[in-house]
Amino acid sequence: LGWVVIDCVFAFLFTLEMLGKLHIQGFYVYVCGEERFANLFEFSLVVLSIFEAALEMNHHLTGTDTEEEGEGSSGISLLRILRLIRITRLLRVVRLSLFAELMVMLKGALGGTKTLFWATILICLPLYGFAIMFRLTLGTHWDEGYGAEYFLNLQTSFFTLFRCIVSKECTDHKGRPIFALVGAFHGWGYAFVYCLIDLLMTFGLFNVIVAIFIESVLAKAKTNEALLKKKRLADERFFAENMSCLVAEV
Repeated sequence: LGWVVIDCVFAFLFTLEMLGKLHIQGFYVYVCGEERFANLFEFSLVVLSIFEAALEMNHHLTGTDTEEEGEGSSGISLLRILRLIRITRLLRVVRLSLFAELMVMLKGALGGTKTLFWATILICLPLYGFAIMFRLTLGTHWDEGYGAEYFLNLQTSFFTLFRCIVSKECTDHKGRPIFALVGAFHGWGYAFVYCLIDLLMTFGLFNVIVAIFIESVLAKAKTNEALLKKKRLADERFFAENMSCLVAEV
């Protein structure tokens, strides 16, 4: 019974908080304002809290044990799901000023996803072209071994180049460097092409992509910081206006 009472008290407090915010901001601002998504999320949490408290009270009054009752009860299963949703209440904490920097970093990282997507395309396109080249040349000698078997088909060739260029993990199953074997047994022209690709991708394309990605993330973070400052100024202005009205009425 103690936990049921505590859940009911917290549901009541969450409801009072939501109603107080709705009274202060007004219905239109609460539903359509800048914080509409956070408000709707808070509203859903309050509804779930009330529903959960009502279910627990009903089970307690009817004498049903929510922990030891059979698994076939749909009401108890729903109650357990609602208990798992309690974890989402922790998301309310990130709105505190203590987590402002964390939110700026997260929004900056999300803002750079578009740049990251196009960077992935830009990396994969030249690798795909070189994979076709190695497949048509070195892949025809796959039966001779010594690294050529890793270019047997287009998929294997692309994956091998991705390992060697991007991941920097370019060894066979025995731990021997693939392109060292290829150069020693199939001609050093292949090794020269690999070195050229590595130089162009590592010191050319990768550095440009990293610079653009960092610039995009920082620009998004600065934009979010400016929006936070604008929001704080609006809150101060709102507080000042209400205080002036209160003093005037007094």
